[in-house]
Amino acid sequence: MFVLLDSNIYCGDWFLRGAPFRYLCHFLNNEGHTLLVPRVVLDEVANVRARKFSEEAAVAGKAIAALHRLNGDDTKAASTLPAAKEYELLSLLKESIESVVVLEYNTLPHDEIFRRALKAQRPFREGEKGYRDTLIWMSLLAFLRKQTRPEEVAFITTNKNDFFSQSEDAEFHPDLREDMAGANVAPFKSLAAFVDRHVDKDLHGIDRVMLRPQIESFLEDQTSEMLLGGEPQKLLWRNLAPGVRWPDDLRGCGTEIMEGVEDLEFDAIEALDDDIVYLACRYDLRIVIVTFMISRAFFEANRQTLEEVSKFWETDVDNQVVTLKSSGRVYVTASFTYDKRTALFSGFSYADVAFRT
Repeated sequence: MFVLLDSNIYCGDWFLRGAPFRYLCHFLNNEGHTLLVPRVVLDEVANVRARKFSEEAAVAGKAIAALHRLNGDDTKAASTLPAAKEYELLSLLKESIESVVVLEYNTLPHDEIFRRALKAQRPFREGEKGYRDTLIWMSLLAFLRKQTRPEEVAFITTNKNDFFSQSEDAEFHPDLREDMAGANVAPFKSLAAFVDRHVDKDLHGIDRVMLRPQIESFLEDQTSEMLLGGEPQKLLWRNLAPGVRWPDDLRGCGTEIMEGVEDLEFDAIEALDDDIVYLACRYDLRIVIVTFMISRAFFEANRQTLEEVSKFWETDVDNQVVTLKSSGRVYVTASFTYDKRTALFSGFSYADVAFRT
């Protein structure tokens, strides 16, 4: 799927912090979809923000001057107005979305634009209004013509006068429907409407793509700790030393993860409340080195079996302690929670664990 947002959507949430934008970013990343950004939208959003900042600064400056006069202050008292910070919409988008494609307008055929203006063909209207919207629309059409296979496109704008018919429902104007020539472009009157239609808020409550490094690090740490005690530890021993009873006087155990999480798949994602998300998953750790330290007496009592059938590939006999080493792949089914406020993972619990050498 491709998603295209008109300038008015960005101008309603300059820094992409609102809930609809967060859900959109998660949805695009989690599902591997692409955001289309017309260059004219980038230019216009920057222009609108700069203009609005100047307008608001002028209003605020007059208010501050009036307050100084009412206080009897020096009319040259310093203003406390903030300076305008640099704003780069494309950088903001690329920080939050994996796949962003910019649609350029400098190669669009000017004769076609002029023809549409003369005929007042939407998005143009009478009086040649709608030039910017026409660049957006034609940028999209040019992009779609280059695609080798059809993809669904969501076109999101609050500008119903230039793009939509008079119907109460989101429906393209007949001029635009004629342009599409079989392309699957669906109109939406707001970002919230698109999110409500397409985004599962539980499934996309978090951005699994952007969070993947943190998720994998958390799972590595928790798996390593899990293998050092309880039933998982005994499972390792049974797998590596079949037929040898559990060493009740175990002197120590260690794990070292050489290669991290692979084949991570999520079986369930559910919002427990506004901030806590529950995740159930399956994954494996490709190479885990396992170390068991046993007493010399236990080793001698079981030496023949250990040497004949065990899967330990290194034995280090040192006075009263014998160190055994092996390696293999660990398969885990587990669940945990994520707190969106603190950006922390917790509550790790395994449902199943297997070890293969």
